[in-house]
Amino acid sequence: MGITISIVSFLFSAFVFISYLLFGNPYTGWTSLAIISSFIGGIILISLGIISEYLWRILEQVRPRPAYVIEEVIHHSSQHEKT
Repeated sequence: MGITISIVSFLFSAFVFISYLLFGNPYTGWTSLAIISSFIGGIILISLGIISEYLWRILEQVRPRPAYVIEEVIHHSSQHEKT
């Protein structure tokens, strides 16, 4: 999600820059704020994704699980059964 937002922000800033160079059509006012805030928001989402992946792996390591799993219990008697 964060990478997508950052890429869209970068593409929009490239579009605005090329539009300014080719057509002399400056987008005034909100354009720079929208580009900067969406790019920073994308970077923040990327950072949160990295941190959450790191925390998930820590959780997997510290989760209390048995050291082994007993699949089947076989009872052996030391004495022969009398019938």
